[in-house]
Amino acid sequence: MDQWFEYKGALFNRAFTKESLDAIPEYVIRDDDVVIVTYVKAGTNWVVEIVNKLMRAAGKTDVRAADIPLCIAATVPGYGKPGHVIMEDQPSPRIIHTHLPWHLAPKMITSPKGKMRDDPHFLFLKYEDMNKDLSGTVRKIKQFLDIRLDDVTTASIVESCTFANLTSTWADSGNPIQTIVARKGAIGDWKNSFSVSQSKAFDAKYRERLEGTGLQFDFE
Repeated sequence: MDQWFEYKGALFNRAFTKESLDAIPEYVIRDDDVVIVTYVKAGTNWVVEIVNKLMRAAGKTDVRAADIPLCIAATVPGYGKPGHVIMEDQPSPRIIHTHLPWHLAPKMITSPKGKMRDDPHFLFLKYEDMNKDLSGTVRKIKQFLDIRLDDVTTASIVESCTFANLTSTWADSGNPIQTIVARKGAIGDWKNSFSVSQSKAFDAKYRERLEGTGLQFDFE
């Protein structure tokens, strides 16, 4: 069986099914859901851990980060059913994660017309900023979620969420997903994967897609 298949212009591996992807647009988002939307291998589990630890410390959830499905449309190993089905049974407030592109996301997120600029319910984070200033990032997320914790508790969460500590925790977790999620945690590691021609192609596409957005990313 081919490892990949195309669905409405996007490529997916076999952790996804057409049936699950068909169900996502009508998926019901609750008012207090925290939705984490990331590109693949861009600090996903890092953000999930930070958000989960902050919410647990504040008494907002008892759900562990290890029990949060990675992408609501994917089938979770050991469960045999997709993440969005598992999430139905989790109490509010839920932490929901997805890698899905905008046009495949739940309509309750994308409609009407999904204007996000300066929206107080939207927080934009960059992997490079997390790497350079983890403490500042944790405090920014804490403020965004309106979580009140003392400085000692916040500092403890920052320390537990350093990349070195998290990779050690994930390696010892016994969770088949968490044991393989971490990369090097370094900025610029793309150089070890991209050829010169791929880098040039990416730069061209980057300029095309981000022109006029005001967004800038650090690649070194």
